[in-house]
Amino acid sequence: MIDYFATSNQARQDHLAALDEERDKFIAKYQKGIFKAIGDQFEAAASRVEDGKDFKIDDKALAQVVEVIYLDAGSSFARIALRQIETQKQQEDAENSIEDYVAVNLGLRVAQMSTTTRRIIEGIITEGKLEDLTNAAIAELIVGWWEDHGEARSEGIAATETVNASNLGADAAFNTLADELEQTGRKAFKFWVTTMDGNQRDTHGRANGQEREKDKPFNVGGSKLNFPGDGSLGAGPEELVNCRCGTTFTLR
Repeated sequence: MIDYFATSNQARQDHLAALDEERDKFIAKYQKGIFKAIGDQFEAAASRVEDGKDFKIDDKALAQVVEVIYLDAGSSFARIALRQIETQKQQEDAENSIEDYVAVNLGLRVAQMSTTTRRIIEGIITEGKLEDLTNAAIAELIVGWWEDHGEARSEGIAATETVNASNLGADAAFNTLADELEQTGRKAFKFWVTTMDGNQRDTHGRANGQEREKDKPFNVGGSKLNFPGDGSLGAGPEELVNCRCGTTFTLR
């Protein structure tokens, strides 16, 4: 079961496995929306290329889907964490914290997704021109790329953002304890927990078990992250994309 207070290595791995089961529900729920939003970007680009025009990436629909992931999954995992803290009175505070994070960071995350889409399409156009293809043929290649790769890419984005949202929710829940802990003289500590199944990236494997005071960032591969998946402090895609890590906490 999900246990944000797990202490042993095995208990923390069990905690991650339970987190993944819950995360999978949100990944399945929102993958189709991401698939459609980015698929529409490819189709719109293909249409303009076929007409001999420059293409543009409209990411409004994608931003709406990603925002809902954060608000839905983030709030859900905050509730789970707050139940283990044995209080529900801070739920509103946690949700406000999640909304603040989304307001500041959503635009950058969606822009990075759209930049990747643009680069893919530009690469297809460049190759097509080198092969002296017609605009119609290049447009077909653009649509074909998404037909071949769209399922995997949209699932990867749904997974990446769901993991970040789940860790954001837990982080927001434990942030609500700050005032109470200050009054009692106790502190909250957080631990980075990596799925150690042989498929973890090296930097995350080395981060496994790293401990920080609640308001201090982790150091992962030289990047600072408040929690796994967090890009608000400048961590790049190499530490964020397809991350499967989580956190546990302790109060002292």
